[in-house]
Amino acid sequence: MHIKTQSRVFSVPYGKIEYMEVMSIRLYFHMTDGSVREVPGSLVEYEPALLKRPGFIKVHRCYLVNLQWMIELNKSELVTASGHRVPVSRRNTPE
Repeated sequence: MHIKTQSRVFSVPYGKIEYMEVMSIRLYFHMTDGSVREVPGSLVEYEPALLKRPGFIKVHRCYLVNLQWMIELNKSELVTASGHRVPVSRRNTPE
């Protein structure tokens, strides 16, 4: 996946994305190596491309998760391989 900012373009391999979150008008790509790529934008810019990929799901209005890196799921949160806790909305729990 290619991510564009005002000053640069960089590549992020889909398989290395643990999860993605949005806060205000900032996107945070949490990577499997512990790094976080922060870019301006909205979820709608990247959501369609990620959801087309096998294993990516939207668990909350602000979070997309790569299920390859999920280790635990309960009715209110998902735990990633790196130990991050991602909220799961009640509406998305059945999915």
